[in-house]
Amino acid sequence: MMKRKKYHIVRLLKLSVVLGILILIFAILTSMSYNETGKELVEDAIYERQDAMRMYFASEIDYWEAAAMLEKVEAGNLLEKDKQYLKDYFRTDIEKVEECEILNTELTLMSSDLVCATVEILWETEGLEGTEETSAFYSIILENQGDSFKLVHFF
Repeated sequence: MMKRKKYHIVRLLKLSVVLGILILIFAILTSMSYNETGKELVEDAIYERQDAMRMYFASEIDYWEAAAMLEKVEAGNLLEKDKQYLKDYFRTDIEKVEECEILNTELTLMSSDLVCATVEILWETEGLEGTEETSAFYSIILENQGDSFKLVHFF
């Protein structure tokens, strides 16, 4: 009888260890996909924002199309400033962004309401002096707007 109890206790301990390992593996995999999802949200929003501006300043789309594209990925004060930016700098000598490449995205916070990240972007611009490449770091905040996360902070 004593051997049988001991056997059940050992078996229960082994099962607990295996279950613990499975839970740990699941937590790690979930965390990795959660992190990738946050990075994708940030990077997709940046590229879509940049596409709208680049296409507008290249006269490929009109103001209303660019504003509609921005409204899909931006909200709040950033959206209003970018719409004004489109109006203020159209047909000026502003440097045109030819390419932008996200070099690094580091999530600093991700919750059901916010995604915050520090992003390094390489810009290729063309202006009066020719083509130039520069990189800079930006603080990015996306806010849950109910149906999607939208850029509300980009500096």
